[in-house]
Amino acid sequence: YARLLPGAVGDEARRNLWRLARAALRGSGGSLFLDVSLTGGSAGLVRPLDTDLLVDGLTTYGGRRLVRHEGPGTDLFDVPDPATCRLQVDFPTGEPHA
Repeated sequence: YARLLPGAVGDEARRNLWRLARAALRGSGGSLFLDVSLTGGSAGLVRPLDTDLLVDGLTTYGGRRLVRHEGPGTDLFDVPDPATCRLQVDFPTGEPHA
């Protein structure tokens, strides 16, 4: 479960997160759960992310989006965030692309 982590780290660290998730979850039947802010939240600690680009990055590493839900949520300090996205991703058995 990575709550707001993808928006709190840079591009290379995010790619490393996808590699780690792939290594840990590929073929296991487990899922990666992501909670990302589409606005950046109120604390300024998280950058807003484009969910389509995020999903494209995950699929590059062999991830498969199972669930995508966009709507209101909360930031790191439980302050309402009007636009968040929750994703459930698995990594089925197969050759990774990246």
